[in-house]
Amino acid sequence: MGFANSKTGVNDLVHLYFKDLAGLFLYGCSRGFLFLGQYQRGVKLLLSSIRLSYNGHAIRFLSHRYPKLIPYIESFTTTNVTEKEACVRTIALSLPKIVEGQVKKGVLVIKFTRTTGFYIHERSFQLLDKLFIFIVEPSWAGYADADLLTFLHKAEHCLIQATEVHDRALINDLMQTCVTLSFGAGNWVDDRLFTVAMEVKTLDVIYVANMNPGKRVYRYIDAVAKVAKDYPEYKAKLICASWGSSSLADIQQYIDLNKLEDTLELSAAVSQEDLRKEVSRSKCCVLLSFKEGSSRILFESMFLDVPVICLCENIGVNKAYINEYTGLLVHDAQFEAALIQMMSRWTQFAPRAWAESHVSPAVTTRNMEMVLDLRFPALYTKPLVVKVNQPEMRYQNKSDILVESFATVLSILRESESDVHLAVQRLQDLSCETDSLATGSL
Repeated sequence: MGFANSKTGVNDLVHLYFKDLAGLFLYGCSRGFLFLGQYQRGVKLLLSSIRLSYNGHAIRFLSHRYPKLIPYIESFTTTNVTEKEACVRTIALSLPKIVEGQVKKGVLVIKFTRTTGFYIHERSFQLLDKLFIFIVEPSWAGYADADLLTFLHKAEHCLIQATEVHDRALINDLMQTCVTLSFGAGNWVDDRLFTVAMEVKTLDVIYVANMNPGKRVYRYIDAVAKVAKDYPEYKAKLICASWGSSSLADIQQYIDLNKLEDTLELSAAVSQEDLRKEVSRSKCCVLLSFKEGSSRILFESMFLDVPVICLCENIGVNKAYINEYTGLLVHDAQFEAALIQMMSRWTQFAPRAWAESHVSPAVTTRNMEMVLDLRFPALYTKPLVVKVNQPEMRYQNKSDILVESFATVLSILRESESDVHLAVQRLQDLSCETDSLATGSL
């Protein structure tokens, strides 16, 4: 356990010191395989090189040859996504309409990278593409992914949420028609659920993670141990979901080994209500992973008016969101110093006020409309309804429900047999029925 003999240590070494070298090595191997005509192996290693280190040489090579390599990229797309799984992770923010004989597209959000694999192979995709503008909300940083790249290549009008600047640059390099958005999953926290509670601050810090080595929970324990040596009254909390290669018993043993029984409280995953209470009684919430999606807990903390600490080495979180109002962006080597600062400085931040103005679902929806107005001014139907992640997507207000189940939309498209006007009419009829049910008139 600990740094020396845990996967956490290996993860840290790779990320901090070896990933760039490893990326170059994979790129060299990919060029070799491509030269020998082994295109599938070569393309797979090329994408791996970019995902590992955003290798500039590999990105330039991919950009110059992208159209020719698409068939090989497509061969790696996911094929085992069920319709049920895809429909849970798809939501319509507006539905298509026929205006003066022309189709105005609806707007469709597809959540999780894996879900795009379903639509790549969906037989009604061509009709879906004619009726909707897609907004893709990937699940993880690293967009040199076969599912994402193939979907973005196939879709006529598409926006992709990309909180990591390297991912935005990658997609901009590869595709002129796809629009990259600077926001992501963290922008869709239901701010109505995370309201400020008048909790006494009995914790100096809280970390909500899982047992995957990438979450670096042992690094957190080491940091708390160092701070507690100089501040014996320091109090910390670690909430760990069960997913990952370690166990609560292993983590508790490491806490005991560091004599932190009275300093650091460990608990398994808790209910959403209990999580809100635990974060509310903390002076700050931290994220220690080097690679993430758009971590929800950071933004849930902000709406609870709890400042955050994020590492500048992290890949995935939009660093512009960690600012003078919301918390501290620090190097990993200065994490302990940041914890000490937050003991007394936590009152100097105003995370909820900033979050309400910049990253609430309502604000994000308006921002998305502004982008659509700039890029596709006469092409889509508006206004867009507001969706939230809880953690799956849903409409924020029951009165805004456009479609009860996206499976019904797919069924309509399949039955319409490429008849665009028929599909639109049936979708509008479905929308009217849903409106009636939502208002209680049926």
